[in-house]
Amino acid sequence: MANSSRRSSLLFILRFIVISWSFFWFNVSCDDTSNRKVSMKFNPGCNMTVCTSGVNGSFVNVAHVSAVGSQDSLHYVMSTIGKPTVLVARINNQLKDLSINWEKLLSKNISDLHNSVTFDPEPIYSFAVVFNRLIEYNDTHDDSTLAKAWSNSTKVHNFPEFKWSSAEKESNTTSQTIVFKTSPESSNFFENGSLSFSIRFFNRTGREDSLPHLLFNDNMTMFDFTIDHMKPSYTNSRFALEMIMVTSDKPDDKMTVITKKSLDDEYTPGIFKIVDWRSHPDQLGAYMQWKPVCYKKNVRTMADSTSTRMYDLQDVTTIPERSLASAYFGKELTERKIAMKANNISFGLTGDKFYIDTNYTSWTAGIGYGAPSDETMSILVIAIIGAGLGIPAVIMIIGGIIVCMKKRQGQTDSPQFHHGYTTINA
Repeated sequence: MANSSRRSSLLFILRFIVISWSFFWFNVSCDDTSNRKVSMKFNPGCNMTVCTSGVNGSFVNVAHVSAVGSQDSLHYVMSTIGKPTVLVARINNQLKDLSINWEKLLSKNISDLHNSVTFDPEPIYSFAVVFNRLIEYNDTHDDSTLAKAWSNSTKVHNFPEFKWSSAEKESNTTSQTIVFKTSPESSNFFENGSLSFSIRFFNRTGREDSLPHLLFNDNMTMFDFTIDHMKPSYTNSRFALEMIMVTSDKPDDKMTVITKKSLDDEYTPGIFKIVDWRSHPDQLGAYMQWKPVCYKKNVRTMADSTSTRMYDLQDVTTIPERSLASAYFGKELTERKIAMKANNISFGLTGDKFYIDTNYTSWTAGIGYGAPSDETMSILVIAIIGAGLGIPAVIMIIGGIIVCMKKRQGQTDSPQFHHGYTTINA
């Protein structure tokens, strides 16, 4: 009976531990608080033909997404006019008005473009990420390095050369998505394919379902950049994307690119790094974040992944005048009175058979305000480690207690315990 009672007590303790861990994990995973109210508008205030029905198969796309919180509001303005751009403005309280002077915005005169986009009230911080150009290079030595290819064959695809379809909107309970995609009128660049930016906005904190499973929050947006069946110019073609970050900071403020390492590859197997491009290394500001991986097929799997390569930040040699950044920052941009740096990301790894292997490349990154998210071990992993280490320790402790108790009971049952000596005739 005593042994049966001890076994029952041990099983009860083990069940209690398992149930406690499960309850803890369930509560953490269900912590899904919405912090911002997200709304979206397309081409606000534009009644021109190029906005409503397009001209020569190409549409003007301007999307305004408001993410309103209790302390401030973030406003994202995205456009494919000229060079695709994501403009972000942080405003105290709520926005009264986003004003777009469409005639100036679409003017061929660069000086007319300046300040054609304004916010009321003025943002307390603003920045833009300009997708400046797409670079195709002939990787004859299969070393996947853009810098070495400059001396060989390269071809620059300027985004203003592309024609764009009307933006598409998708939404669910977690996020709202805008898709900018080149139109069939750009068929001279593609073989029944397209180039696209799929941009997502969130009202909570979480992690994306698809690879590379980046963390997201309601202070950022995330995008997929996809090249689908673009006509390669070379047998060994690879592609690189040149981006420019423009911020309202002073020109001498230091932008940094930091590669952080992690011991955990739970969400993106084989990838132990995450990259942060920050406007400030030690305070809140603009940032981009990504993992150094891209995918060679529409359905993302680890088997169809390859690496990306990052390069040093460079001074901007050519101002992105035909862009939403110029429309908002105006002369401050052209006169270089604000901070800006350029960065290249190339897609591909030595031995992956180049772009022509699948004619498809897709890369994901986040753009946000504040501090980039840090990768940490999930609660599930911590729970498993805790259970793996904790339960054996508890079993050993309980087992030790039971052994001590049993030994103690054996001593109390012995005649020596009761009489203090053993009889001679025993």
